[in-house]
Formats: sequence, C-alpha cells, structure tokens
Amino acid sequence: VVFMVLFIFYSYKYYNSTAGHNMVSVPPLENIPAENAKEILSLFDLNLTVKEEIYNSEIPEGFIIEQTPEPGKNVPVGSDIEVVTSRGQEITYILTPNLIGLSMEEASNILKDFGLVKVVTSKEYSSTFKKNLIIDQSPQFSEKIEPGGSVNIIVSKGKETIVIPNIIDLDFRNASNHLKSLGLIVISSKAPLTGIVNEPGIVMKVIPSQGTEVDVNSVVELVISTSELLVPVPDLVQLSLEQAKNILDSDNMFQ
Repeated sequence: VVFMVLFIFYSYKYYNSTAGHNMVSVPPLENIPAENAKEILSLFDLNLTVKEEIYNSEIPEGFIIEQTPEPGKNVPVGSDIEVVTSRGQEITYILTPNLIGLSMEEASNILKDFGLVKVVTSKEYSSTFKKNLIIDQSPQFSEKIEPGGSVNIIVSKGKETIVIPNIIDLDFRNASNHLKSLGLIVISSKAPLTGIVNEPGIVMKVIPSQGTEVDVNSVVELVISTSELLVPVPDLVQLSLEQAKNILDSDNMFQ
C-alpha cells in the first residue's frame, strides 16, 4: 500500500507540474481501501467523499468500487472526489424455524433442510414437555440467522421426580421439613399410640410409602402418633342434616 501511494503520488506530481495553475489530475482510487484513498487524495489537496456503499461479492468490504471524476481528469485543487465503496458480499438471512415441542430427530431434519446446525446446550426438567422434547431455542422462532448458523436448544428431562425417603420413626416436624425441602407438599393425619410407638408426634406411616417415585409438588401424607382419644368418623354421605346430627350425637362426637 505504501509503495502504491508513493508511486501514484510521484507519477501524478510529475504530470501535475505540467498542468494548469491550481489544477490537479485525479489519481486512480479503485480497488484500494477508502482510508488509503483519503491519504492519497490529501497529497493532491483533494477530498474524499463516500457517495454510496453497496454490496459487492468481488470487491472486499471498505474498498473503492468506482470514483467520480475518473482518473486522469483535471480538477481544481480542493475538489471533492466521490467514491462508491464495497460493503462486501451480501449476507442472505433466513428465519429460524420453530423447534419448540419437537423431538430431537424432528428438529435435526428441519434444521438440515434449512441449512442450519443443531447444538444441544443443556437439559432441564419440565412439567409441560415430555422427556427429550425441545423446550427452548436460541435464536427464537422467526429471528434472523445466517445460513449455516447454529441453533442452540434446551431439551426436556421430563417431570422432576423425588424418591420418598425413609422418615418412619422421625419427629413430625423434622420429617415434614425434610419433605418440603425436596419439593413435596405435606399433609398429616393422626393414629393412636401403639406398643411400638409410644411417643406422640412420631411418623408412623408415609403415604405413598418410602421408596416410591413421585413428581415434585406431589402430596405426601404423614400419619403421626398421638395420645389423643380417636374415634372413627362415620360415613355421612347422602344423609340429611338431621340424620347426620343424630348419628354424631349418638357417637358423642360433639362432646
């Protein structure tokens, strides 16, 4: 580039020495970077003006495609030389297809048809999408992407499940807190003391039983020992209010 600048400068300096007063011959600027062209023109007391930037697959980005006035034309000192520069090869974008809810195989086939590449970035639990279905993607659906670009996807691991631990004979509060920390919902019921469990507030039974695999946010019932006097609740379904009251009164449940 330096050699080119010097060559152009001295060649046109010699020519301009024979030209008219305050006139200068325009040097050739095509196929050189606009920044270099600006330096060349400054040697001739000329100014560079970028008239337009257009896509061109043959001329690198930032290089001059054409100029006005043409090389060799005499112009007054201080004149503006207009140029058209290249923006490089135009990139044709495509719109990202929707992959949400598809299987890995389905997504791979679609991306292949679009000339895109699938990249699995992570797997996450999902209560909405079954295992191995796509739950998220980037770029998102309908966003622009270059041909050959990569689409990052997140794949479902299915619902998150918990194996109910062994909490029999534990204190109710500790057992309940442990289950809640695992993402389970705890309810409780009571059962009378036995020869084995003779202390109130102890977990006697777990429903579903320990070792059972359940979804996160499932309800787990803890049956807790109590020293309270417990009586069975009678079946009152489809009875009138008066009939139900008579049964409960006869069982002394309101006393």
